[in-house]
Amino acid sequence: MTTSSAVPTTWDLASSRNVAWKTPIPGLAHSSPIVWGDRVYVTTAVAASGRPAVKTGDVDKSGIDSATDTGPHTWRLIAVDRQSGKIVWDRTVHQGVPRLKRHVKASHASATPATNGEVIVALMGSEGLFCFDMNGTLKWRTDLGVMDVGLVDDPGYQWGPASSPVIFGNRVIVQNDRHKDSFLAAYDLATGKEVWRTTHDEYPSWATPLIVRTDARTELVTNSGKYIRGFDPETGRELWRLSDENTQVKVPSPVAAGDLVIVTGGYPPGRRPIYAIRPGGKGTLTKQVLAWQTDRGAPYTGTPLVHQGIVYVCTDNGILSTYDARSGKFIVVAFEQNDTKQTSRVLVAVSKTSDPNAGWNTTAINSANMASLMPALRAALTPPMMAPRVLPQPTTSSSPSGSPSTSSGGSSSATRATFSARRCTMRSWFCGS
Repeated sequence: MTTSSAVPTTWDLASSRNVAWKTPIPGLAHSSPIVWGDRVYVTTAVAASGRPAVKTGDVDKSGIDSATDTGPHTWRLIAVDRQSGKIVWDRTVHQGVPRLKRHVKASHASATPATNGEVIVALMGSEGLFCFDMNGTLKWRTDLGVMDVGLVDDPGYQWGPASSPVIFGNRVIVQNDRHKDSFLAAYDLATGKEVWRTTHDEYPSWATPLIVRTDARTELVTNSGKYIRGFDPETGRELWRLSDENTQVKVPSPVAAGDLVIVTGGYPPGRRPIYAIRPGGKGTLTKQVLAWQTDRGAPYTGTPLVHQGIVYVCTDNGILSTYDARSGKFIVVAFEQNDTKQTSRVLVAVSKTSDPNAGWNTTAINSANMASLMPALRAALTPPMMAPRVLPQPTTSSSPSGSPSTSSGGSSSATRATFSARRCTMRSWFCGS
């Protein structure tokens, strides 16, 4: 996320509109590119049979099957010039038949590489953990075994791993939650030798661990189906755990939000809670010690973003929600257009609590009061922006002087209407503008 106004918000590959360069990358990969200096680094897995197919859509369209591309693959790490898009170097990391099948929506290169500017670490799933210098020379490789992840109830559904390595000082840490013998381990960044390993009983998960630094200590937070845990990254000792009630398919990674850690995800989509956890805990935590939590609304697979105190969450069905990192309250920003009077205004609705049924406060913003109102909104923003269907009918209007008037929405079913009977468009990005 960036505050730069120079970054385009729309582009078109066909016409190259707002596209500085484009470079074909062979194969299939769900890993994210990483940037260091003037280089962009990407991983990919190239099937010898050609480009493998990927199914898209929800489970009703794509299913939960394993892909059938079980033939030979070549795993590659590629460095691209950030300014021109030209390939600087292209290294073959591994060649062979995948040791594990992938999900029809996934890839054999789903883990994002990590770098500290001196080395690049790439986790190629069951093919191993690899470390290169910045010129693409292999330094070491480590076999982590088969990272057998998939459907909890039927291990025959193999979906392939996606958890990414994390560099912490002179170590690289890997979370390997699989059907059997799950573990969290740290490896020496110079040699690849295992420094510590902590085993635990867990469901398969795909989340990447998070390093959290506070004045008191540094923690490593993991998001798994049975427990959300905090570890000492120096030793691997478990510090605390919070039960997540045997939730399957934990994909989103924990994210830091000020002095809190936001943890989301799990099946069923959109029906799992969002947790705001205070680091520094000890032993088994209860949900009563959480900073806040929502009853539902967690994304199924996407990791949230945090910017200027706002937590942005996008569910798999495309609902973008915003939450105040401190309190978990909802905020909805909508553009209201009155076609009859040919007027429009911006309405901001803030929930009284993290429960949208507890009532709302609404405020109208216009050009006259926007500059003075926005700092106050940013200071007191208390989001969760669910779909507009849960919002009560606002009764707010602007006074002739341009100052906003405010009213409170009730919690009865009669007020559970869309933001307005008039035409409205949600603008969740407004609260972060």
